[in-house]
Formats: sequence, structure tokens, C-alpha cells
Amino acid sequence: MNKALLALILSLCLSQTAKAQKDSVDYYLGAIKENFDQKHFDQVIVDCFKVINLDPDNLDAHTYCGISYRMINIFPSAIHYFQQAVEISPRDGRMLNNLATTYAELGYDSLALNIYDRSVEASPYNANTYNNRGALYLDRQEFRKAESDFRQSIEMNPSSPHPYVNMGNFYMDQNKYNEALPYFDMAIERAPGFANPIYCKALMIEKTGGKKKHYESLIKEAVEQYTKNIKDNRYDYDALLRRAKAYDKIGKKYLAKIDYRKALKMFDQLVNQNPDSWRMLYARGSAYYGLKEYDKAKSDFEKVLFLNPKHKGTQGKLKEIKNKNL
Repeated sequence: MNKALLALILSLCLSQTAKAQKDSVDYYLGAIKENFDQKHFDQVIVDCFKVINLDPDNLDAHTYCGISYRMINIFPSAIHYFQQAVEISPRDGRMLNNLATTYAELGYDSLALNIYDRSVEASPYNANTYNNRGALYLDRQEFRKAESDFRQSIEMNPSSPHPYVNMGNFYMDQNKYNEALPYFDMAIERAPGFANPIYCKALMIEKTGGKKKHYESLIKEAVEQYTKNIKDNRYDYDALLRRAKAYDKIGKKYLAKIDYRKALKMFDQLVNQNPDSWRMLYARGSAYYGLKEYDKAKSDFEKVLFLNPKHKGTQGKLKEIKNKNL
């Protein structure tokens, strides 16, 4: 066969193979987006593997895979795929924000802050990064830095409810309840179904001596929204623990106990995955505390203080347990 003809045939074959591969990648990416919207995270992960096998540097596949693992509470895998996404696109602030936020959720504060700083440098106009970094500063009681980041986030994206919730938390953590309340109201205005500001507003009304009926009405509304969140994603440990606390607030002890038990199973798995995560230990300790299993709660809280000696919430819980003479 003529060499030129052979080269042409080979070129055509390679071209057809490349086109078929691209068509397959596009098909799976379409399926990934559809399943992600429907919260079929297990299937999203399966399809992401298929895309990555065909196109190892596909940024979307790594990102969806990381988010899906995060949504089903498999943090080590989420971190792996977010790290891969950062390697593929090292100057993409969104990828850095995803990675930093996952580390922050586990309580790896120094590492998370370093990556948030890189994210801000890479994408200085991403409001979400400022909000997330501010939340971490707030947890560390670095109030000036937290406030600066929240205000920056609000200025960049005034329609997002999240920095308003965090500004409310900023004032609440300093016992400035009257200043906190308007920010929770502004968050609710922007997202009427957002459970956290509804619950926090109820706490502010309780703290400032507001009407009991109003307080209870807000707690019940928060319970409804947390229930929707849990139906939406059964892995939502934060909504489950918050709903348990809300049930406790309105005297539904039996329902609270059920939620604490369910949350405890999740936290056992999360602590096993991430044994040096003070946040997961604190969450599990809080579930034990809600169940009045104070010895186990104390054990977890003491581990938290070993990992994060300045955590005020843990110090407060241990003081409460001590006051119970346990």
C-alpha cells in the first residue's frame, strides 16, 4: 500500500477515534450535570470516573466528583479530587476555594487559610471566597478579619444570603444580639427558605426577651426547612444536628433523640474517616451531649481542646458538664 495513503487512513482513524472520545466525554458530562441537579451523587461519581478515564485533565469531571464526594460525606476523596482540580487549573480561585472550604469544614484551619489566601489572590472578585474565609476567621475569634471579609462579600454580591447570616453570627458571638437580628432578617429576605437564619433569629428573640409565641413559631419554621434539607440530601449532618437541637428547644424530646442518634451514626463514620478533625469530634460530642451521654461528650470535647485549645464553644460545653457534677 502507498505510504501516503496509509498515513491518510491512519490519520482518518485517529481523527474518528478522537471525535468518538469527545462525543463520549460530552455525553457523560451531560449526564453528570443532570444527575447532579437531581442529587444522584453516586451516579455522578461513576460518570466522572468514565470522563476522567477518557480525559484525565477534565476540570469539570474532577470538580463534580469532589463536590459529590463532599455531599455524601466522604471527605478524603473530596479532597483528592479538589486537589486534582487545583493541579489542572492552579490559578482558578474557585478550585482553590472548594479545597480550602473542605479543609475548613474538617478544622484544618491553617491549611485552609493558606489556600483561601491563594484563592483570593487568584480570583480577587469571588465573593464566596471572602465569605468562607470570613467564617473561618470568625470561628478563630479573629473578629476584625472576619468582619472585613463579610463586608467585602456583601459589597461584591449583595443578593447572597450567606454573608448576612455570617454577619449575624459575628455579632451574636460577641453577645450583640440587637445588632445581629437585622442581618438574620436580611438573610431571610434574600432566601426565605434558608433554615439557619430563621433558627438564629429565634435564638436572638429568646436572648432579647421577645414573645414566646414568635420564638416558637420561628423554631417550628426552621424545623420544617431543616426537614426539607434532609429530604433533599440524607447526608446533611448539619441539618440533622440542628433539627435535633430545634426539637429540644420546643420540647419535642423524643424526636430530638431520634435525630441525635441518626447524627451520631454519621459522626462516628466521619470521625473514623478523619480522626484528627476537631470539628467532627465537636459535632459528635454535641450529639452525645444532646443525648445526655455526658461521659462520651466529655471525652470528645477534651479531644477537641487537645487539637484546638482555644475553642470557646468546647470550653463552654465542658464547663456545663462539670457543673452537672459529672
